[in-house]
Amino acid sequence: MVAALEKVEAARRGVSLTYFEFGTLAAFVAFEQAGVQDWVLEVGLGGRLDAVNVLDADCAVITSIDIDHIGFLGDNRESIGFEKAGILRPGIVAVCADPEPPSSVLQQAAAQKVVLQRVGESYRLVPGGQTSDPVMLQFEGESVALPAGPLPVESVAAGVVLIHVLEPSVPLATLAQQAAGIRVAGRFEQLSEQPALYVDVGHNPHAARWLARRLQPMKAAGRGITAVFSALADKDVEGVMAAMAPVVDEWHLAPLAVPRGLSAAQLVARADTVSGGQPAVHTSVNDALDAVWGSAEPSDVVIVFGSFFTVAAARAWWFAQSDRPAS
Repeated sequence: MVAALEKVEAARRGVSLTYFEFGTLAAFVAFEQAGVQDWVLEVGLGGRLDAVNVLDADCAVITSIDIDHIGFLGDNRESIGFEKAGILRPGIVAVCADPEPPSSVLQQAAAQKVVLQRVGESYRLVPGGQTSDPVMLQFEGESVALPAGPLPVESVAAGVVLIHVLEPSVPLATLAQQAAGIRVAGRFEQLSEQPALYVDVGHNPHAARWLARRLQPMKAAGRGITAVFSALADKDVEGVMAAMAPVVDEWHLAPLAVPRGLSAAQLVARADTVSGGQPAVHTSVNDALDAVWGSAEPSDVVIVFGSFFTVAAARAWWFAQSDRPAS
């Protein structure tokens, strides 16, 4: 990666690049030098204006459309959908995993004659009786089970459908079986069993609602759920905490020592109306985890969430304990 970064630095010839643009271009260089044939690029900010959108994608997935990054994308689903649909290209295959996509997405897809596979129309997801039950994916006359894993099943299903459309010779059941083993660091990642320690980078209300649904069976089983939370100043802190409030028994707040991080006082002020009680306040994520871990019962569940920075600190804290190897 150092060589890739140096190549970008030499090529930019004084052109100003953001941190994300620099990193994205370096990733492109690394992929090309390694001879990677299939590139999977995740959009970080909307779509139309994101750094990865300098490339013309052969296919695309739009997972969910919710309120986030309003300073860049707008404060409503129509404008955000327009931005996300900016990754579409004429005639490509695309999947939309949002069950109620804004008209802005559908209009752009139609205008560009995109082969759009929509959940609820092109394929269907049939949930089981419990949150932990597999979800049945129905597509082109077949039905396969997608286990409830650490990733939103809606996103997993979108990936399975896309690959099957691109490579029809690969059986849908094979793709579903392979998808069941996917794990991504920081996405409802379990680091410990007793007490259970999970970390999740979710930082908007949509992600928080999904996280609350995953925790609800644990709550219903009588397990105490403690949240360690921190966020950046431009996030919907109130909306995120409100989504999680029904499943959280105890809140622990910690500031983030980054330019856009909220201070402890700011966190407390914004959490005051939704935390369901007086939250404990700490000087850092590490201090919060030290306090929580020292009093946690084996049956308790500790969830750390709210930001990539929050999760990064929590993972570093965990793997520093007893020199556990980082995954």
